[in-house]
Amino acid sequence: MRKIISIFLLLILFYCGPSIKNNLTVEEKEFLSKVRYIITKDEKINFFSLPPEERKNFIEEFWKRRDPVPETEENEFRDEYFKRIEEANKLFGKGGWLQDRGMVYILLGPPTERYTYPMGRYHGDLPTEIWYYGFFPIVFIDYYWSGTYQLTPLSAYQIAQINITQATMGPDFKVSKIDIDFEIDLQKNILQIKIPYKLIALQKKDSDFYTTLSFSINIRNERKETIFQKREEVMLKFNLDDIKNLKSPFHILSFETNLEKGRYEVEIELKNLTNNSSKKKLEKFEI
Repeated sequence: MRKIISIFLLLILFYCGPSIKNNLTVEEKEFLSKVRYIITKDEKINFFSLPPEERKNFIEEFWKRRDPVPETEENEFRDEYFKRIEEANKLFGKGGWLQDRGMVYILLGPPTERYTYPMGRYHGDLPTEIWYYGFFPIVFIDYYWSGTYQLTPLSAYQIAQINITQATMGPDFKVSKIDIDFEIDLQKNILQIKIPYKLIALQKKDSDFYTTLSFSINIRNERKETIFQKREEVMLKFNLDDIKNLKSPFHILSFETNLEKGRYEVEIELKNLTNNSSKKKLEKFEI
């Protein structure tokens, strides 16, 4: 059976009105959940814009576009895709297909070699798995000893390289950028932007990996007056030792705001200049 020609696509999240999402049938919600790794942003937007009676046809066409041999009744891509979801759940436990190892397994298939280090590779190290696809190593680390392994930033780069080398990629497959995302953490007068390393697209130069993050922060009071504002660019640079020794899955930007008691809203826009991905969030909070 022909293997899936896969693309690396971390989960793409975008806002859609709750009234539309709540109007989906159980089958439609399950479809969107199962194809989260391969559906494009445009396809998802189109799906939500359709009237209910046209969504079934959209789903049929979605799989037809990915059928490597459309003249036969069998859809090898779809069959292999769902087979890998089942295999990921067997390998990594119930719901394992939703974890980073499951995502990579589904998109790239079984690794050429897989090495597991549940107690870490060395004394004092974190639980680690290293998968090889040919010469490309993909590294997962269990940062919290919880059984949930997360991709390292070097692995995100390696997966992008695997996609580039797949010269047999079909015409309907488009390499998608790694979309950046972040969490906002407000504690007293400290604002933290927590960015998962696995969502930071990197460039490689010699033996180093780097990127530049551009961000803007605006904090407004109840009268919509801007009382805190910051715009800056931060360059991140790693070598292999830096990446191997990361003790947290997040890169954290921290700022002291010196706000008085009251209610506020914070608007943050973050951009990764390596691949021009961006994310904007607005949150209300109280001190």
